[in-house]
Amino acid sequence: MNAQQQAALDTHVHCAVLANAGAGKTQVLVQRLLRILVVENVDIDAVVAISFTRAAAMEMRQRLHHLID
Repeated sequence: MNAQQQAALDTHVHCAVLANAGAGKTQVLVQRLLRILVVENVDIDAVVAISFTRAAAMEMRQRLHHLID
């Protein structure tokens, strides 16, 4: 991950990830969610992640489940 992607992992600040296709947005968001769930021990039912498409939301969900399992 580059410096900007690493900065987006800081869970103590709000974050909007804007980038071109293939830039790693999904990876950054999944890593941020993973950090919130595992490091900060937040219940998954207390987290909201918004995507513009169902396909992108499903991709994030699958990646997150793969990392957790």
